[in-house]
Order: sequence, then structure tokens, then C-alpha cells
Amino acid sequence: MGNITVKKLFSKKVPPTPEAGKKAPNKHTGISLFRMSLVLVVVVPLVILLTGLITYLKYSEVVSGREQDNHSAEIQRMAAQLTGRMAALGDEVGRLAIADETLLDAIQRADRFVLNVLEQRIRDRYPEALRVRYILPTDKQPEETVDWGLGYASLELARIAERGQHPPIEMHRPTTEQKYLAVVHPIHVQERTVASLLMMLDPALLSQWMTELKVTNGLVELSQGDGLQLGRVGNRQLRTGSGYQADITGTSWRLTYWPAATSNADDIVTSSLQFIAVFMVAALVLMGMLLFYGLFISRLVRTDMGRMVNFIIDSGLGKRFHSYPVKLSESKRVLKDKESDLAVLSSSAHVQGSFKGVTDAEIPDMLFDEAGGIVLEEENNK
Repeated sequence: MGNITVKKLFSKKVPPTPEAGKKAPNKHTGISLFRMSLVLVVVVPLVILLTGLITYLKYSEVVSGREQDNHSAEIQRMAAQLTGRMAALGDEVGRLAIADETLLDAIQRADRFVLNVLEQRIRDRYPEALRVRYILPTDKQPEETVDWGLGYASLELARIAERGQHPPIEMHRPTTEQKYLAVVHPIHVQERTVASLLMMLDPALLSQWMTELKVTNGLVELSQGDGLQLGRVGNRQLRTGSGYQADITGTSWRLTYWPAATSNADDIVTSSLQFIAVFMVAALVLMGMLLFYGLFISRLVRTDMGRMVNFIIDSGLGKRFHSYPVKLSESKRVLKDKESDLAVLSSSAHVQGSFKGVTDAEIPDMLFDEAGGIVLEEENNK
């Protein structure tokens, strides 16, 4: 019979029971459905946790990027507002720097008396002007004997204007009581620069323009050159890091913005802990469901397999008098596919005769040998 050895077809012996105090050897080795489900119990919650973490980090990155864009837009708005102020101021000084016959004649003759009269007329029209001064190409030395006298920085701006360029608006003498905003505009005659008009403005104007920026939640500083601070609006405690920066067109100034944090460290920690707690609870619930599902499937398969074995045995004994309600569609399909074979087995006179008078308790044991064959133990009844 090949690798099938029939040792005992029927046996009325009861399998020996293990001795007291000794454990019966575990014959149920191999892969089980429940053990296979343990892989899902670990992998699925882990995937969910990792997916949630990646989603959370991505969302935080997007939120942070949007906040940075908003802060950049805010500093650009404030810089544009100050730039507009400076442009309007430059245009106003430019309208005053138009040379009429009287001014042109005084410039050509270097008549300082007439120039002083014209300067006073402009100052009377603009009370925020500390001083108005016409700077001629021949003016090389600073003034040290008058209030808000002409300094080297203002002379340098005049030299820039004489080269046909528009000099930047600057703060001069910032650390003294005679500090002023210097606005210089060239005076052209037939596309030739013949002099420059310097208007010295009260620095209080700059403080007023900084206040108009309406900084409600942050710190804004205006600096000149290599960090000379000209003005500040907001909470000084927020000055950490480099901040957001923007240049003021037409000046040598730079605006720096430090926004207030949208959430403090405690809020960030609380949010992270809440995220971890939610996903941990979700993972534990999912693990419990998978464990229950694995146990349920394992029990269902064992039940179906037991009923299928009973069905096959009863078919062989010709005792198919009751139903075998299997649950799984796979089990039903197997029984349906094997229905014809079982019918032949049940109708066989040899099988019916061989199993005559055999009870369910006398079903032969079926074992698997090392070669993979089936061994039926048989006892010769003599």
C-alpha cells in the first residue's frame, strides 16, 4: 500500500492517559491561525501609529510654513508702508528743489544771504523741519558753530546727488541731541546738477511712522547700516534670533520683525501628549479587536474542521443521518466538491461490512509518519 501501513483498522483500546504529575506531550505543533493573527496584532497598530505620526509631523510642517509665510507677508507690508512714507517725503523735497530765477542766480553767485532767506521760507512752510540748507558743490567743510550744522555725512549725500543719483534718506548724529533725518535732493538745471537741497527733519516723525505700523503682537525694530537702532515698537522680550527682515527702499534702513509665538512650549507639549494618547488608545483598541478576531477565526476553523471530519467518518460508516452545519464557505465548498467521493464510500459494501457494529468511540487513529504518509494502526482479531 505504498507508504500507507495498515496496523490496526479497528481498535477498542482507550488511549493511555498520562501519569499523575506529568504533562501530556503537546502534539498540536505547527502554524496556527491565532499565531498568524499575532503578526497583524503587532504590525497593524504599528502602521497606524507611524502613519498618524507622519501625518502629524506633516501637518505641523504645513502649519509652520503657513505661519512663516504670514510673518514674511507682515514684514513686507510694514516695509512697504514705510517705503511709501519715504517716497512721499522725497517727492515733497523734490518739488522744493526746483530752481527758479532767484534761486539759480543765488547759486551761481554763491550768495549765502539770499540762500539763507530762501531756506527760511521753506522752513516756515514745514514746521517739522529743523533746518533747510542749500549745499553748493563748493561747500567742502562742515559747520560746527550752528545748531544742526552741516556735517560730513550730509556733505557725502550732497556729493552723491551731484553725481546725478538720489541719495538715501538717513539719520545723522543719532547719539546726540541734534540728531535729524537727512533728506537730500539734487537741483537740476538742464540735466546738470548745480546744487543740492538738504532738509533736516525732526526724528519724532520717524517714531510717529513706526507707531502707525500697528504692531499688535510682536516686536519691530528699524535699524540703519550695521545695526544702529533708530526705532522700536512692541515687546522687547521677543527679540530672539534674527527675525524677519526687509529693506526700506530709498533709505539705508532695514526693518526687522519678531512675531510673538502662536503657541508656547506648554501648548506644544500638551498637543503632543494628546496626540500620543489618542493614537495609543486607538492602537490598544485595535490590538484587542485583532486578538478577539484571531481567537474567533481559530475557533471557527477548528469547529468546522471537526464537523467535516465527523461528516467524512459518518459517510464512511454509512451513518449520515444528521446535518453537519459548517460555517465557513470554504468548508461548504470542500464538502460539496467531495460529495460524490463520499457517496461512493458510503455505498461500498466492503466499507459498510467492515464498519458493521463499530461505534464512534472505535474510530481508528490516523497518524502521519516521517515520510508524510498516513499510518492506520490495525489490530488482528484472532
